Amino acid sequence: MLGVAGNKPSENSPWYFNVCRQAFGEKGQEASAFSPTGGGFQQPLKFGKLFVR
Repeated sequence: MLGVAGNKPSENSPWYFNVCRQAFGEKGQEASAFSPTGGGFQQPLKFGKLFVR
């Protein structure tokens, strides 16, 4: 069976996540994210929280 190991996320124990995108084109580079980090995608302390109520 495929799935995620561990407990479901909760308010006391959330999962931290982010969805990021980089695009390169004629106008240069563009970056966007669900939870903006203020620079660079590798900043997990600034990720959004996911939990089930």
